[in-house]
Amino acid sequence: MATKLTRSENDSSIELYQDLKRAASSRSDILSATDVELMSSNTDVKNKVNLICDALRGVLEKRDLLRYVETILTTHVCKIPADYESGLRVLLHLQSELTGPKL
Repeated sequence: MATKLTRSENDSSIELYQDLKRAASSRSDILSATDVELMSSNTDVKNKVNLICDALRGVLEKRDLLRYVETILTTHVCKIPADYESGLRVLLHLQSELTGPKL
């Protein structure tokens, strides 16, 4: 059963992820305006976790996939439910890039 957050509770996502929300609101390729609003509204924890993971992954993938690969993989695994297949696809993509085409 999903837990609902209320304004009376300390919602750490409002304080801790302000920079991600700002980046997401100015770049529609990371999150839509609706997703940014959901992060601030009283939504269940599962959706907030997934939105934060998606936003963080979007920023890091655009910066440097190889440098931030561990954090990017963590964002796939921390989603509810965990998205192991997407994490494995990231590893396969990196493996093919680093080893080059097979003859």
